[in-house]
Order: sequence, then C-alpha cells, then structure tokens
Amino acid sequence: MPRAVGSEAGNSGLAYWVGQRLRRGVEALGAEADYLYTRSRNASADERSAWLWRATFGTAIVIGEYLFLYRVLNRRDNPVALGVSWAMLFLLPRPTPRLVLLVARLLVFVTSTTALSSALNAVAEAIPGLRPWNDLIWFLGMAALMIWALSSLRVRRRPVATSQVVPSSPVAASVEIPHVRFRDVGGSSQAKREIDVVAGNRFRRGGHGVVRNGVLLYGPQGTGKNLLAEATAGEFRASFHHVRCPELVSMGIGSTAGEIRRVFDLAAQNRPVVLFLDEVDSVGSRKQPQGVGTDAGGGGREYNAVTTQLMQSIDRYRSLDGLLIMAAT
Repeated sequence: MPRAVGSEAGNSGLAYWVGQRLRRGVEALGAEADYLYTRSRNASADERSAWLWRATFGTAIVIGEYLFLYRVLNRRDNPVALGVSWAMLFLLPRPTPRLVLLVARLLVFVTSTTALSSALNAVAEAIPGLRPWNDLIWFLGMAALMIWALSSLRVRRRPVATSQVVPSSPVAASVEIPHVRFRDVGGSSQAKREIDVVAGNRFRRGGHGVVRNGVLLYGPQGTGKNLLAEATAGEFRASFHHVRCPELVSMGIGSTAGEIRRVFDLAAQNRPVVLFLDEVDSVGSRKQPQGVGTDAGGGGREYNAVTTQLMQSIDRYRSLDGLLIMAAT
C-alpha cells in the first residue's frame, strides 16, 4: 500500500485538524489588524464613534470580569466563575470588536475546561468504569472550546464596494455602500458643493427649495466623473448603480427601450440609490428628424424610440424620494 510522504505525510487525523484551526486563528490576527486599518480609513465619524464606544465598553467588561475571577474569587473551579464568564459574554455590546470578543471567549474557555475537569472527576468517582475515558472526553471538550474561542478571529474579507452584474443587463449594482467619500476626491470643489445641494434634497428629509433633481457631469475622459458619482453614493450612504449606456444598445427592435425601463425599475427597488448613466449621450441625444421627406428610416425611428423611453423614465422617477439620477457625457 502506498504511503504519504513529504509535505502530505500526516495530513489527517484529529490532531492535524485541530492544529490547522489553531494556526488559522493565529494567522487571522494580522488580517484583523489590516481589516481594522481599512475600516478606520473608510468609516464615517459616526461609525468611528460607535466602534470606539463598543470597544471601550467591551474592554471594561472584560477587565472587570478578569479582576472578579482572579482577584475576588481567586479560583477558576467555582461554579460562580463559570456562570459569570458566560453571563459577561452575553453582556458585550453587539457587534463586539473581535479582539475583545476573543479575550472574553478565552476566559470562558478557562472556566469551562476547569469545570469540565471537575465534573468528569465527580462522575468517575460515581462510575469508576468511565475513568479511562476522562482524558479523551476532556481533550475533545477543550479542543472544541479552543476552536470556538479562536473562531472569533476568522479571516474577514476587506469591505470594498464589489459589483454584481445582472444577467442580460449592463448594470453594476454595488452590494455595499461605496466607501469613497467627497473628501477622497481631489479638487472639483464647486461640483461637490452643487451635488451636495441636489443630492441632499433627494436623500435628506425636509429638503425643499431645490428645483433641480438630477446631475449631469460633462468633460473629457479621465477627469473623475465616475469617481465623483461613486463618491456621491458613499457620501449619502446610498447604493451605487453604474449603467454603461453604450452596452444598452441591442440589435433587436424594442429591446434597448426595454432594457432602459428595467434599469430604472431595478434602481427604484433598491433605494436609497444613485443611478449613474455613464455616456448617456450614446442613447439619449437629439431626436432624428421625421416627417415628409425627412424619414430617417427604421434605424432612426428605433433611435427616437430609445430616446423617448429614456426621457419618459427620467420623468417618471426623477421625483422619487431616495433616488438620485446622475449622468455623464
């Protein structure tokens, strides 16, 4: 029978499985530090304040628990210690900062393994036949508790604004609110001020006195129009729907107009949202002339139908609360 040799040797069994879980938990410390650094850069002032409060309150609970267990009780096999360690775990604020949660779970690990050992010894006194199994049962319980404690540091992906493309439609709808803000966009001070006024009327309650309810960005490629639109969504805590208008154009008669309707319907269902129509001039510009002697043909009529559908969709949704229409040329 062939044997596993080299790096594959011994990669099986309970000990290997437990070791892998412990190693991943330790490696997650570095990933957690990177995660916190990224969150601190992208979070708003309110998010930072909320996290600081949870971290401070949770740390105070853990320190108080430690002092009670090791200074007041001065023993870990007391049933009171077991109850206090579990009770403090449920008193931590949610969501609990992960390093605080790790320390709290490790305290539970210490009291629980000690209580398990005492319970097994008591059972062995009553049932001597179970004494040979004490060590195995205690080891399994200890391993399960350690894995549970270190699972609080399981690796998390960095929270970036990922995109999911809806099948058959060129709409990239961000799963999360973009983390980019106005402060991350260099220059464009006047544009940001004007967008803030218009977007504030769409997303903030009590907005009034602003007739404009859409934003048109124009300029050469590479001037930051897309970034500014994404920053608007992040600034007002809205999802970001990026529509590449040239990809809306289809060979089928009437299909382009249908795609435009579906794009607006999708955005309206995911409010608050910034609907960004990139290169809108590819589907919505001046209509082709029609009439006696000026018939633009089937292609021209289809183009006019697309332009009309775009105008109708904008008119239908432009006054909908929680939806801001932005476009770029």
